[in-house]
Amino acid sequence: MKLHSKKEVCGMLGISPRSLDRRISAGEIQIVKVGRLTKITLEEVKAFVKRNSHGGLAA
Repeated sequence: MKLHSKKEVCGMLGISPRSLDRRISAGEIQIVKVGRLTKITLEEVKAFVKRNSHGGLAA
């Protein structure tokens, strides 16, 4: 399981850090806390894309 930083995930999804924080707060994206660092699994990013794809190609 590879963990990605919030910055990396923003790049993958093409969204701003603020948008990512809103999605995390809304429970749309699950995080993993490693000490004080916030990490997100690639599986979670893929699941988020799949849940939010409307007939488009999932990354």
